[in-house]
Amino acid sequence: MTYSIKEIDGAIILHWTPSAFDEGLGEFEPDLIRPPAPFALNEVFVKRNIQSTVINYAVHWDTRELADLLMQWCKRKNISKPVILVSSLSPASMFDPEHKNQKLLKEIKKHTDFLFLMGGPYHGFTTYENSILPDYLFSGRTLHLLEHWLDGDIHNLDDHCLEMKGVKRLRPKTSEVVEHPIVPKLYDDYCLSETDVLSFEVRVGCKFNCTFCNFEHRNAKQVSDATSEDIYEFLNDANKKYGIKYFNMCDDTANEDHQKLDILLGATRQLDFKPFLGGFSRFDLLLRNKGMVEKMDEIGYHAHWFGIESMHKGANKLIRKSIGREEITEYFKFLNKNYPHWELTASMIIGLPKEPMDHTWSVFKENAKNKYIRNIFTYTMDLIDLDHNFASDLVKDPAKYGIEIQDKIYIDGKQTQEFKWSHTESDWRSSNILQDRIEKLNIRAGIKKLDPWQILVSKAVGVDLNEPKYRDVKHPEYAEDNIKNDILPLMNKHIQNYISLKTDYLKNN
Repeated sequence: MTYSIKEIDGAIILHWTPSAFDEGLGEFEPDLIRPPAPFALNEVFVKRNIQSTVINYAVHWDTRELADLLMQWCKRKNISKPVILVSSLSPASMFDPEHKNQKLLKEIKKHTDFLFLMGGPYHGFTTYENSILPDYLFSGRTLHLLEHWLDGDIHNLDDHCLEMKGVKRLRPKTSEVVEHPIVPKLYDDYCLSETDVLSFEVRVGCKFNCTFCNFEHRNAKQVSDATSEDIYEFLNDANKKYGIKYFNMCDDTANEDHQKLDILLGATRQLDFKPFLGGFSRFDLLLRNKGMVEKMDEIGYHAHWFGIESMHKGANKLIRKSIGREEITEYFKFLNKNYPHWELTASMIIGLPKEPMDHTWSVFKENAKNKYIRNIFTYTMDLIDLDHNFASDLVKDPAKYGIEIQDKIYIDGKQTQEFKWSHTESDWRSSNILQDRIEKLNIRAGIKKLDPWQILVSKAVGVDLNEPKYRDVKHPEYAEDNIKNDILPLMNKHIQNYISLKTDYLKNN
C-alpha cells in the first residue's frame, strides 16, 4: 500500500462489466443498467467532502483517453493521492495483464501513484505475474467496512482480511444485516439520460432460506428497510430531471411480504408518472398471498424473474418452496390472461433430488406446446465450493438431501469450484445432457431467454421484444439473431452518448 486511506484527497470509481456486450446468460448482456454500488461508493466520499467521480461502462472507453482524462481531472482538482475503486460483478479474469482494466491501471500508474481497492461478489479469481493487484479486495456486502476504515474506527484493516492468492480479501464475519438499502441520490456527475435504467434497493436481508441459496443475508431475523419517502425522491428525481422511467429493483425477493410492497406503494402513489420496475419475485408468495398481485401491478412492477426451480412438488419441498406442477401451470395461465402487460421469466434447476428426469422432460414438452411460460432459463444443479461461511445448505450437508459429492469439474484443464454430484434420480452428467435437450426444444418452440433486465434495457432504448419478428419462429422476418442485431447498436449509442457527456463533464467541472 503506497499511502494510507487517511491521506487520500480524491476518489475515482470505475464500474466494470465483464466485457463489451457478451451474449451473457441469454439473448444479450444488459450492460446499460447502472448498478447501485458505484453510486453508493460515490456517496461515501461526497459525505466526507472528498472529491469523487464515477466512470460507468469503463470497458467501453478508450484506455489511454480515459487515463488522460482522469489525470487532467485530478490535476484541475489538485488531487495528488487518489484512491481508485473498481466495482464489478465478475472479476474472474480482471487480474490478467492483458485485461483492459489492467491496461488502464498501468496507464494511470505512469502519471500518479494510487491506493487501489476492488469490490464485488468475488467468489473466485486468478492472479498473474506482472498484474496490478488491489491493496484490498472488498468481497460481498462490505461498504460498512470501507466507511469504518475511512472514519478511523478500524485502525488495522488487515485484522479483517483473509489472504487469498496474494490478495487481502475482506468479507463480513457474520451474516447479520448491518447495512442499509441503497437508494441513490442522483448527482450531475453521473451524466444520466432518458435511456438509462437505474437500480435501487428496498430491503437488505432475505427472510427465506432456500437450500440451494448462498446469499449471505438469507434467513435474516432482522432486516433493514428503505423508506417510502427516500424511494419517492429517487424515482421522482430520475424522471423529472432526466426523463428516466425504467428501474431495476435489486432485492433478492421483491414480494417477500406485504410490508415491502407497501413501502413501494407509498412511494409510487406520490408520483405523477408510472414507473416500470423489474427484478426477482417469488412466484409461490404471489400465488398464495391475497392482494400481492394487485399491489405489484399498481406499483408498476411488471417484469418478473420467478425462481420456479422445479414443478415437482417433492423437489420443491426439499428446497423449501412447496408448490406443485398443477398450481404453477394454472397460475401462469391466470397471469397471462389477467396481466398480459407483465413480462414473466422462469428459472428452472435441472437435476434436483426427488424429481425424476422423465417428469422434468414432460414439463418442458408441455410448455413448448402451450407456451404458458415464454421466457425460461435452465441450469443444471450446481454445488459450489465457496471459501466462506455462507455456502448453501446443499453444499454444507449434501448427504442430508441424498446427494453424493464427487470430483470437482475441470474446464480447459483448470479445476473449477463446482462439484460433480449424483443422487437417486440423476447425476451431474445426465442432468447436463437433459438440459441440452431442453434448451434445443425451447429454441425450436420459440421459447426465449429474456430476463427482466433485458426487458428493462430494451424498453429504455425503445425496442419491444414482444414483436412477432423476435418471438414467432414462423414469422417471415424472424431470425435467431434479430434481438441482438437490433438491440446492440442502440445500447452502443447510449453508451457512446454517456461517454461524450461524461468527457465534457470532467473537462468542465
